[in-house]
Amino acid sequence: MAGAAGKAADLAGRLAEPVNMSRWTRSPSRARQAAAAQVIGAQARLYVTTAAGPVVQQLLGLAAGLWTSPNIQPHPAYDAVKALSRFGQNLPADAVDPVLGLLDPRIAAGGALTAETANLLIQLYWAVPDRRRDLATVIAAQLALDDPPPFLWDMVANIPEQARKPLTPAVSSLADAANSDALMTLVQWRQPTPAVQLAARQTCAHLLRQPLPSTSEGVWPSTTRFQIAASMVVALTTATTLVETDPRDLRPGSVPMVTEKVLFSMAVRTGAPPPVPVPSASAAEPGQGEVSPAAALPSQMEDPLVPGKPAGAASAAGDAVDSEEPDAQALTAAGPPSVLAAEVAWHLVAIAESNHPPAFYRAEALSALHSVIRQLSPDLNRQLAMRLLALAENPSLNEYDQVELASQDPLSRGRLDIGAKDLSTRALVMAADAAAFASDGGTATSLAGPDMGRLLIHAARLVRSADQETSKRGATALALASRFEASLAHYGAVIAVHPDEEVRAVAASTAALDEATQRILATDPSPKVRSGLASRAPELAGDVLATLRADEHTQVQQALATAGHSGSGTPSSPT
Repeated sequence: MAGAAGKAADLAGRLAEPVNMSRWTRSPSRARQAAAAQVIGAQARLYVTTAAGPVVQQLLGLAAGLWTSPNIQPHPAYDAVKALSRFGQNLPADAVDPVLGLLDPRIAAGGALTAETANLLIQLYWAVPDRRRDLATVIAAQLALDDPPPFLWDMVANIPEQARKPLTPAVSSLADAANSDALMTLVQWRQPTPAVQLAARQTCAHLLRQPLPSTSEGVWPSTTRFQIAASMVVALTTATTLVETDPRDLRPGSVPMVTEKVLFSMAVRTGAPPPVPVPSASAAEPGQGEVSPAAALPSQMEDPLVPGKPAGAASAAGDAVDSEEPDAQALTAAGPPSVLAAEVAWHLVAIAESNHPPAFYRAEALSALHSVIRQLSPDLNRQLAMRLLALAENPSLNEYDQVELASQDPLSRGRLDIGAKDLSTRALVMAADAAAFASDGGTATSLAGPDMGRLLIHAARLVRSADQETSKRGATALALASRFEASLAHYGAVIAVHPDEEVRAVAASTAALDEATQRILATDPSPKVRSGLASRAPELAGDVLATLRADEHTQVQQALATAGHSGSGTPSSPT
């Protein structure tokens, strides 16, 4: 009655039955209307498809003034759009035309939708297969804008394979026109078109051309550079038909078709006080706070990986052309994808092993390595596992990383936490990941006995940590170990009964599980744990699968649907 939307929605989200909000959606008070919309959104998972219709109509009524009502809080139309999106796959087919009518004023004017309305459009696309072609036309027009709606490309990239067909022509056309978001979407979809293959080879050639760090001084960006190259080389290795590439098209000076995004940069001077990370103006998210003018990057400093390139120019802009002949990196990038994947992997490991860059930069190289590992031979993965295990035991943090760690003392007046404490744990997880793919079919172990013992001891120590993220990483290493060594399968059962739901979720989604452990996880009180188990539906025992199919939680049903084992065959929500 007070219109306290946050409190009302928080309470409603804990109830087992939906509350009738029709009285409050008709209230003349905007605050009560907004609160009603938020309550419906908080309870969206409780509505089955047949019961969702009347409530969806109430929300559509509230959303009618989206473009004309005052853009101030409380904003019932805005809250109604967000609540509609939370119905996901339970959105009824008769909501499509009203939603298209709601969006038409903005679309007709050639404007970009808001993040909330774009999300609703994607949810409808997913929920109503019979109208996907109509909705794909609208989505494609929004993607083609110079400034598309926020996160729309991310949502399109996350659409599961069975729903991509109506959007594929538009995405492919934009990729052929060198649209970097479209290229990365095809990369995530594992569709190595000729444009994707060329972009992958260009990007990897540029990455391999960057010299390994030889000094700590310079500007160190938190960047998508490594992840883009790793994702692209993985997509390239999946190509069944390779497009021949002239190495001369990959020479220094050829600009990669996909440029990196810089989230923040840290300037380091030898003998200077501890540096402070500076968010990039182009990549900063709302709510990150302002940067003091005194913290601006000094223009005279250089990118340590590209001598002569000034600070702030750390994007993949290519090096100057020195010769008309292709260099060694261009020849490697134009060669077999498996060889290129191996070179990218070794380059990422070498960056992670160097103690010149700050730890967050090295950690980003490690994270990118995760996807490439699956494309390497067992022997290469065995070598990688050994080097990564050594890195986990001795991360060789530099003086700036040590300052960062010291700032995290409970009595410290100011704290900095951008990756130094996580480098070792990330390396351990990557070592376990590489070991998981180092088996050659069961005739050889991935790691020698003593080395395996070292990995397990470190992982077990992490699982006992009071820090949730550290504990989760230790559980991930144990879960991977349980899968690649049959003698270690019992570790899956150990972490399946851990008191932290994040650790149990790792067991459910990753570890080797016997039927008894599957049954324990299928009745776990956490929907995150049960949905993690449901995502492995093809591996589960029949009675466990039956238990999960009877689970009414939307998250569990979505996981089952994505795995292709839902009772109705209805796909899950991509977001």
